[in-house]
Amino acid sequence: MRKAVTPSFLLALATAAGTAMGTATAQWSAVTTNNSPSGRTDAACAHQLGTGTSVLFGGVGVSPFVLRSDTWTYDGTDWTQATPNTSPSARFGMAMVHDLARGRCVMFGGIASMVSIALPNNQTWEWDGSNWAQAAPTNNPAGRAHYGLAYDVGRQRVVLYGGSTNPGQLITSNETWEYDGITWRQVAQTAAANPGPRQYPGMAYHPLSGRTVLFGGINPQTGGNSDTWQFDGTAWTLATNAGATPAPRNAPKLAYDVARGTLLMQGGSVPATGAPIDESWDWDGVGWRRLFVPQPTSRSRSHLVYDAARGRMVLWGGATPGNQGPTDTYEFGPFVTEIGPGCAGGGGVPLLAASSTPRLGTTLTTTMTQLAPWTTFGAIAAGFSTYQPSLPLDAQGLPGCALHVQAQAMVFLPVVGNAVTVSIPLPASAGLLGVQLSQQGLSLDPPANFAGMVVSNAITAVLGW
Repeated sequence: MRKAVTPSFLLALATAAGTAMGTATAQWSAVTTNNSPSGRTDAACAHQLGTGTSVLFGGVGVSPFVLRSDTWTYDGTDWTQATPNTSPSARFGMAMVHDLARGRCVMFGGIASMVSIALPNNQTWEWDGSNWAQAAPTNNPAGRAHYGLAYDVGRQRVVLYGGSTNPGQLITSNETWEYDGITWRQVAQTAAANPGPRQYPGMAYHPLSGRTVLFGGINPQTGGNSDTWQFDGTAWTLATNAGATPAPRNAPKLAYDVARGTLLMQGGSVPATGAPIDESWDWDGVGWRRLFVPQPTSRSRSHLVYDAARGRMVLWGGATPGNQGPTDTYEFGPFVTEIGPGCAGGGGVPLLAASSTPRLGTTLTTTMTQLAPWTTFGAIAAGFSTYQPSLPLDAQGLPGCALHVQAQAMVFLPVVGNAVTVSIPLPASAGLLGVQLSQQGLSLDPPANFAGMVVSNAITAVLGW
């Protein structure tokens, strides 16, 4: 039986939320992995839908300062180094996108030498999920690095803009090229305007508006930029933001969030100083909105992709202000995680699990199962704080049980089909972004112990869009 929470339950939660917002943790959450690529910047990274993994190639090591030629995949749990039969040579400054129509990732160019005046190459490589193959387009752009790259889903084209074509002479391109899986073709050559010579822009495709969006970057001759441009397949148009605009920045990372219908931009660096910019912004097709949530640890030139299989942004690597190469993985998005175990009753250990994602403006549904056959009533406690450490309940007649959640509201429910289900409406309020709502179940089970009850595991839902 699914039961919506009572008005008093919602009132208690809403009241508690007012105090919880001041200490809310972010939607950016560090993920613990057993393995990770070595620290680096300027690698190529994309998410491949067919395999459900994010792919990272190459880059330049931060410590030590060496070129990389390894390929890694991330499945949402751990990083695994791939062992392809064929692989590009070591390089940095390239980008990669997933060609949805052909089911492979496309990577272009980059610099394959540590010599400061080395020219970028113009090679096109494709990753099919297990191996690399160098493509042989009939036409190619000139070699370049630090360009913008996106995949236009509507037109099934890889779109490339700008980039450094001669680092030693600070020559920067303002060309637009497209790749259809057969050849590269220069487009928008007669457009009245374009973003101009640009290195290190952030770029991604926004399906709802049918436009490739470019933000920021730098022209070495004139400095950094804070303009937003949109490309419709024919021409570039300067966007007029409806509201606040991010400050100029180099190498911001943009990726499209399918669930929210917005482009997420994270990080970048101050053009004049190289200092990291620890901010996240959303582009909805009309304007920018800053997300006031704590950020990943300070870094620049990191790597960002959207994991469509799990509905999460994945951020990895980069360089810290102390010129170290972090190897931590961060994810952005609403999620549910277990925070403590339950204790056994007549049906085993009651299991509390969410059957929906805690997105603001929707309903969070959780269900407690594995109850004793004779159990007729249960309860779900919810709150915005947890016990650290957990509170043992042995003295209360529940040996081996512990309380993990500081309950600020509780609802008692009948057991139907050996399960208790509760649905909590989540207001579509930006003030709840990143708030943690924790829950733990209680099952009435007279034979289990002196208190006649046992508790389930506890879970925490991080609320988000």
